Amino acid sequence: MVLHKFGERLYSGLVATMTLHLKDIAQSIEAAQGGSFLEELNRKWNDHNKALQMIRDILMYMDRTYVPSARKTPVHELGLNLWRENVIYSSQIRTRLLNT
Repeated sequence: MVLHKFGERLYSGLVATMTLHLKDIAQSIEAAQGGSFLEELNRKWNDHNKALQMIRDILMYMDRTYVPSARKTPVHELGLNLWRENVIYSSQIRTRLLNT
């Protein structure tokens, strides 16, 4: 897609898909009760990092060509930022983390 000048479409689709997925993850973490909250958060964090490595590997060409020229955030950093914005900054998760 990047070769055919669809880098923006691919990047925007990545952001939208990852954001939607992370909102679902945040809901499942919020639903965790008691002591399983931190275990669930840790499990989802580890899963996110593994998935992020695979996504970065798959989109390596976009990361090397389109991202710098369009001054976008690299894929791995984008994934970390989206985790922070959609999971950690979720009001319920943030409150529970601060109270833990």
